[in-house]
Amino acid sequence: MSDEARILEEIEDLERQAVAIATHIETLRFLLARVMRERRHRALEERRAAG
Repeated sequence: MSDEARILEEIEDLERQAVAIATHIETLRFLLARVMRERRHRALEERRAAG
């Protein structure tokens, strides 16, 4: 395999990795937003119950 072909293959692999990382980041952002909503909801319920 030529140097150029090997470099192109490496670039394609890095691009696939970048897409996978971006997907993981979006998933983590979604999960964090859900946890934060649940915490706010729980805190509101606790305040209502307290007084």
